[in-house]
Amino acid sequence: MKRLAVGLLVVPMVAGLLCLPGCGSSVGAVSVTGTVTLDGEPVEGASVVFVPEGKGRMASGKTDSSGQFKLTTQKVGDGAVPGKYKVGVSKLKSGGVDARKPDPNSPEGVMLAGAPVGNGAPAMPEFEIPPKYSNAENSGLEVTVKSGMDPVKLELTR
Repeated sequence: MKRLAVGLLVVPMVAGLLCLPGCGSSVGAVSVTGTVTLDGEPVEGASVVFVPEGKGRMASGKTDSSGQFKLTTQKVGDGAVPGKYKVGVSKLKSGGVDARKPDPNSPEGVMLAGAPVGNGAPAMPEFEIPPKYSNAENSGLEVTVKSGMDPVKLELTR
């Protein structure tokens, strides 16, 4: 009888604890959608990241074929917590340089990150979007998230 009583208490408690990190939406998050364009053209497959100024959780999303994105903080599409954010946008060129190249000095062809290629310079990724936008701290893109806000327009230029 004691085992049954303990089981009746422990099972709901454990289930409740497992649910905490992923149940429901982020506390206080609001829906945030937007569009990324480069020189007026929508950018497909770009990663968008909102980094909060001060404390808080980062939010991110990926653009679709029309350049549209929806932010996620904890649960897919839940949005972002209201506040000020610095924004980063990045996309590597398809077929761009792979950062893992065979070491030309190794007879076994060991794969090394940033191994010398050609003239001995480390392999660098090629960005489809100018690299200045990839670092939220230095991109110059800032957004204030608030309830009922219009879709964000991230209009990038070369």
